[in-house]
Amino acid sequence: MRSDFSLLAPLYKLLYKLVNQPALGRPRGFNPDVKLDLYGSTAGTYAGLDRFGRTVDQSWYNNTGSPVAVDRIKYGYDHAGNRTWREDTVAKAQSTPKYQDEFYTYDGLGRRIVRTVNGFDGPTTYDCYYNDQWQLLEERKDAGPNPVQQFVWHPHYVDALAVRYYV
Repeated sequence: MRSDFSLLAPLYKLLYKLVNQPALGRPRGFNPDVKLDLYGSTAGTYAGLDRFGRTVDQSWYNNTGSPVAVDRIKYGYDHAGNRTWREDTVAKAQSTPKYQDEFYTYDGLGRRIVRTVNGFDGPTTYDCYYNDQWQLLEERKDAGPNPVQQFVWHPHYVDALAVRYYV
């Protein structure tokens, strides 16, 4: 087996072409001038991590001219290490707020069972349902009878998502 990556070069070139196709690879709203600031203007350490290595602050800046914060997402955690909230501080500061803060609730086994999104029309609750292997099977909106998302997992590996359906 060769130890260099020359065999993967054609694959990387193909992926690069796909990602840079406007219709195929770029997600909606993709902007190459917006960058994630990993260092928070500090010298070599990522300021957005807490002492346990969890992300607590993510800043996205527009790199054209003087850097302007496009998004700044803050996260909070409980004592078990579960993410309990998400806040978009840049969107909240706008004259007409378009933020979507999220709050999370977990069961005794550490599985997220409720996600509450504070959006434009008030809070929306998403209930999460799991199988016996802790794999998320579906999310339902506001305790409705029909799922919003459904997940199918690959039978050969517990963490391999096969299909995600948006219903």
